[in-house]
Amino acid sequence: MTVTDDVIEGEVLPAVVQAAPVTLFRSDDPAEVLRRATETADILAAAVKDRGLVKRIGGKDFPLVEAWTMLGTLVGVFPVPAWTRQIEGGWHARVEARTRDGAVVGAAEAIVTRSESNWRNRDEYALLSMAQTRATGKALRLPLGFIMTLAGYEATP
Repeated sequence: MTVTDDVIEGEVLPAVVQAAPVTLFRSDDPAEVLRRATETADILAAAVKDRGLVKRIGGKDFPLVEAWTMLGTLVGVFPVPAWTRQIEGGWHARVEARTRDGAVVGAAEAIVTRSESNWRNRDEYALLSMAQTRATGKALRLPLGFIMTLAGYEATP
């Protein structure tokens, strides 16, 4: 928020409080938001490609969680684990996507269980960590998926 004092003919009028724009790009002008999102997507696309932060599945490039957290950092949205719980045969986690001021702009839950072939014989900490990793990608996808799509990647984590 910004507070401004208006001066008319030598008189100072009461301060007017103006609300900050609600978008991550600090603008309420759709053209400006799209311009900034596209600029961010172009920067992201180059970094993701240079560092190989995708997994190719069925001829499509799906961003790894590191690509999602990079995008979040570029626009000021960070994954924050809300909780992790042990469930029968695995782990369930919730992660919130938050701005620096703590506003929740997305959230997601994910599980990993020993019924999955890759996780059948893994240590508990690995299952717990993977539940958080999956929830992280999903939580960031909700507010930021359109930017990942603009970057040329699939928006599904």
